[in-house]
Amino acid sequence: LIEVNPGIPVSRRRIVDQDQPVVAFDYFRAEEPSRFFYQAGKELLECRRPQPVVAPTDVIVEGKVIQFENCWRLQMVTPGNRQGHSGSLIFKRSSNGLVACGILFAGIEDQEAWAFSAQRVITRLKPFMN
Repeated sequence: LIEVNPGIPVSRRRIVDQDQPVVAFDYFRAEEPSRFFYQAGKELLECRRPQPVVAPTDVIVEGKVIQFENCWRLQMVTPGNRQGHSGSLIFKRSSNGLVACGILFAGIEDQEAWAFSAQRVITRLKPFMN
């Protein structure tokens, strides 16, 4: 969720600097061969090979160790992930447009991206979206 100041144009279902709209939501699948991306400012970063994190696992978030579970760990292909990218929408491309799969919340710089399922986050937020 973001706050947009009045007067700033917003295009529904669009990611800045991406030609295609977000057309669907999907889930990550273990070892799925798809290429995944997220946009952070002007940078487009690529990640792959989602792995489920089922058991409580220590993750360093902004210098603090926090336990997470029921999330996903992806291998970074493009170096450059860092603090401040949290909240980025992780997507894959389809012939019809972009497919949202996850929301970035942590990572190991230049190595891993950690994400929650986008569908799971949206489902939990729906009661507050009126």
